[in-house]
Amino acid sequence: TDVAGDEDTIYAIAWRLENAGRSDLCEYALLKAVAAYPKNSRSYQELADFYNKNGKPEAVKEVLVRRTAGLPLVPESWLGLAQFCYENGSTYEAVQVLEKAVVILPDNREILLNLAKYCGMSGKFTAATGIYEKLIGLYPEETESYAELAGCYLNMLEPEKAEGALALLKTMHTDKAEYCAPLTRRIKSSRPATGSRPGAASAAGRTEPKRSAPAKP
Repeated sequence: TDVAGDEDTIYAIAWRLENAGRSDLCEYALLKAVAAYPKNSRSYQELADFYNKNGKPEAVKEVLVRRTAGLPLVPESWLGLAQFCYENGSTYEAVQVLEKAVVILPDNREILLNLAKYCGMSGKFTAATGIYEKLIGLYPEETESYAELAGCYLNMLEPEKAEGALALLKTMHTDKAEYCAPLTRRIKSSRPATGSRPGAASAAGRTEPKRSAPAKP
């Protein structure tokens, strides 16, 4: 049986077949959609969702890789593949994916922001701080980069620089004092207590990288 119709019709037929227990025909229909609409990101995503539902992670990854090759100028292509790698336990590979993306889309906010977060999760704080600084230069109106930059400096045991990042945020966005409060407390707690031995705060001030999930595409 062939599958005909516009894109939405093909997807509707495909998922009806899946719900009827004909995964083989659903896959066939979704593959036809990718062939018919190779420049539409949704066709890849529908196929990836099918493989994910059926417990085929390698097939999911293959589809997402194909999307980056077919649609390299679409940020969603790279973000989706990076997120897949991250969710499947390879933050290192997620970093590699977005490093390739940055070469093609050097000023894309979502790609830079997610790359910085993945770098931080991998312990690459120096790389992360450089990306956050670039983001602040490109998008000074966005508050998240300032706070993330301060968090990176705290993880590098540099509370003075963290304080500087928050001071810049408060200068640029005077209504964000409450937003900065949690990091302000972290900065204060990372400093040696009065009268403590030199270097005694080193271990106490160390914190794990922020583990909040990157933005979804």
